Amino acid sequence: MGISVRHPNTNHISAISAGYTTAEEQIVLIYHSVYLESPWTAFDQWQLHIMKSISGDPSSPDKTTDAYTRLKAAVMSYRSFPGTFFNIRTLAEKMKVSPTPIREALIKLVHEGVIGFVPGRGYYVKPLDLDDLRADYELTFLMLRFAIERSANPFDPHDLPLLPANHSHMPDEGDLARACAAYVESFYERIALMGGNLRLVHSVRQFNDRARVVHLLALKSMPRPLDVPSDLNRLAHLLQSGSRKQALRMLELRCQETMSMLPELVKTIHLRAQHVPTPLEELV
Repeated sequence: MGISVRHPNTNHISAISAGYTTAEEQIVLIYHSVYLESPWTAFDQWQLHIMKSISGDPSSPDKTTDAYTRLKAAVMSYRSFPGTFFNIRTLAEKMKVSPTPIREALIKLVHEGVIGFVPGRGYYVKPLDLDDLRADYELTFLMLRFAIERSANPFDPHDLPLLPANHSHMPDEGDLARACAAYVESFYERIALMGGNLRLVHSVRQFNDRARVVHLLALKSMPRPLDVPSDLNRLAHLLQSGSRKQALRMLELRCQETMSMLPELVKTIHLRAQHVPTPLEELV
């Protein structure tokens, strides 16, 4: 059956949001509503929407939050040469802020392990570490397994972004890969919600942040990236029918398949950053 893009039901979103009071709960809601608007254009912007909501004023996030969001997205695109040091003054000029919010954002990114810091030299771009990435996938699989086994909530595919049956209208294959990646990330979060634990949802969302560039590259390298959402649709049917054992096996096979691709994907990402490096100032 053909699949088409749909837009969010704003009345449904408003009705749901009335029952969500904490910033953590609002993150889950805003994340899905952004995806539903247009997965391939909203894909690179959803973090900014989330951070705006946390700041308390959706129309104007504070300067540190904005700097943090833009710098994190730039770093985690892995398009800059590993080891490149941040020029705080240049970044401040580029983002039209003082150096203070840039420095505060970099401190937060060091604390999260996203970038590195050398006393006396400053902040630098860390390379994508294969062992850390493998550990990320293993841990995320265990969290999703826990959510399925616990099943405190039913699997609800309502907020999953729908994808085009064909992509002839899309400018390039990158748009299709971003649309599929948006679907995959949203799907994993829907599984996490089954566990009834918002901290678990938050952890899966952080994994999606860290692994996004890997997901995109993997999907771009596939001749039929829409096969991935199709497989996940079958997984959704298993979850909805209560076939947890079969669903776990299918999820495990998907995790193993992706992990087998990691060495080549990480190598490709590093080669791209080395041979076609993009200055950080151009990515923010």
